[in-house]
Amino acid sequence: MDTEKEKPKKTFREKLCPFVQNPHDDCYCVGTNSSKVMPMIYYCGENFKECKIYENLSEKFNNK
Repeated sequence: MDTEKEKPKKTFREKLCPFVQNPHDDCYCVGTNSSKVMPMIYYCGENFKECKIYENLSEKFNNK
């Protein structure tokens, strides 16, 4: 019997950077071009907490 509770799965929206819906000018998802595609996929998705832009904006707007 599994005694450890399973974590609820995150929705697609919960996996995205919270700044995607209202991005800052520095965000990878703004003005997307070929040099921004890979970082946008990586950092604007589930890995947003590794993004320096996210870290800076979170500190600025206290959005952690």
